[in-house]
Amino acid sequence: MFVGLWAGAQFQKLGAQTDGEINLGDLVDPDNSKLDEIDQDWADYMASPEYAELSPVGKQLAEDLYNGVRGFYDEALDTTIKYKFNKQLEYNWNMLLGGQWQIDRRWQFRAEYGFLKSKQSFMASLNYRFGI
Repeated sequence: MFVGLWAGAQFQKLGAQTDGEINLGDLVDPDNSKLDEIDQDWADYMASPEYAELSPVGKQLAEDLYNGVRGFYDEALDTTIKYKFNKQLEYNWNMLLGGQWQIDRRWQFRAEYGFLKSKQSFMASLNYRFGI
């Protein structure tokens, strides 16, 4: 039976950069349901008694407002967002504590714990050696 213990430090560095672009419409309204809802609300309003009671100037203002909202929404959905960022670890270094217990010639247990501030990891294994 053997026991081994260790302590150490590990350095990791990520050199990953991500960039790309995404259409705002794919995020906000992928199936155009919101746009359909705006159009339906406008159609419902034009059929309402409140719209019928508006003066010609009031109807023109309401229509201008609808066209402005609809145009703004159309433009916003056609906007492309470009992004680029570097991914990196908060801390490149972490501490390690580990141990290994060789129970007999065939069985061995090993565990290792890495830590430092918000970065933590744990690894454990149970090994069997075949008699080949």
